[in-house]
Amino acid sequence: MKRTISVATRGTQLALRNTRITITRDDETLADIPAEDLGLIVLESTGISISSGVMAALGKTGGAILACDETFHPCGMFIPLDVHSLHSERVRLQSEMSAPLKKNLWARIVGAKIANQAALLRGDDAVPLRRLAETTRSGNIGAHESQASRIYWPLVFRECAAITKHPFRRHREGAPPNNLLNYGYAVLRAATARALCMAGLQPVIGLHHRNRYSGFCLADDVMEPYRPVVDSVVREFAVQGRLEIDKDVKQGLIGVLYREVSILGESTSLAVALESTASSLAHAIEEQVKNGASAPVAAKELQLPEIQPS
Repeated sequence: MKRTISVATRGTQLALRNTRITITRDDETLADIPAEDLGLIVLESTGISISSGVMAALGKTGGAILACDETFHPCGMFIPLDVHSLHSERVRLQSEMSAPLKKNLWARIVGAKIANQAALLRGDDAVPLRRLAETTRSGNIGAHESQASRIYWPLVFRECAAITKHPFRRHREGAPPNNLLNYGYAVLRAATARALCMAGLQPVIGLHHRNRYSGFCLADDVMEPYRPVVDSVVREFAVQGRLEIDKDVKQGLIGVLYREVSILGESTSLAVALESTASSLAHAIEEQVKNGASAPVAAKELQLPEIQPS
């Protein structure tokens, strides 16, 4: 598994020496890492220098960079463009996906997300979400996703209400722990975009998301069933009353990529599971567009994560 590292201190420099990325500050070498070992570098603040050689090396070896702004929130992403031998063919097939295939894939993704949301709830709270997950189909995706959201968000952070003094509402600009969720989702989004590129897919061509201003619509689609893993980590911090993004919280949110999930019945890290999901998505597209499989049959190729109940 490739490594994820974070760089937080102003004045730190990242440079390429031969095929290794060196991290220095005040003429002291802090780390010296082979470029091919790195999957994601998080630049946690401004005032960090990174050379074009580092970016080129990561582009060739499949690494990604997530940059944060002066408020320490993720604001930009660098991802590899052409690291798969069948990149051009897979992008062509991706552009030729049928609407029924997109709907069937999206139904499976939403069903998996709702099932994983249910896994974070306890007892009878989880029952309605399990039912929604089991009955999500291409014709009822939006209704089921909306209904699940109304049930899930007030319950998953219910234990935090005594600390925050208000029921939780999910909104990007909302009260904590929304800030923690935003940070964790940005890390997850970067890792998802990287996994898609490694599979030869183009993150801009989405299944459901179609934001004209986003270059990562497919990443926004594919990360959905992985979001509850971020929610779980954020809940752990929130019940401790840790609602600000400090150094330890950042490390915990970046560490979400190492959290264990199950895919095809096997336990693995979230980062590795993302690669399986991306690769299987490419195969599903190929089955329908190239080999003529029906949309429901091709969509079954998609491998999606499961998380263990709380």
